[in-house]
Amino acid sequence: MQDSKSFLEIIAIIFILSLCLINSDEAASETSNLNERIQVPSDSRASYFLIKLAARKSGDLEITTKRLGPSGTSYSVRLVRCSPLSFGYIADGESVETLKRDEAPKLSSLVGGSISDVISRYACNKAGKPIS
Repeated sequence: MQDSKSFLEIIAIIFILSLCLINSDEAASETSNLNERIQVPSDSRASYFLIKLAARKSGDLEITTKRLGPSGTSYSVRLVRCSPLSFGYIADGESVETLKRDEAPKLSSLVGGSISDVISRYACNKAGKPIS
């Protein structure tokens, strides 16, 4: 009887631990292939597009944008915290495939009206996150 009780306790512990692992590995919510144009007044000669918007478990947003301008096409991945509003570059480059990532960039405050300010505010609004 004691052996069967211990066995059941072990099974229960394994079950609980497996649930914890499943929850810790949950994918962040993500929306890809958006291709939504973002109006950036401070860079009127270029066109910006939101390509991907993903929410990390921390609540921060990871956003991928494409810039089409006189110098060509480039991509940026930013980490954005909506409250307080701040951002950092995860990666930037000429193609999505060649981006070298920094998963934990240092976050900085934004300059009002800057390219990153406009893009960060757009992403926070799209994600329904309050900005402060």
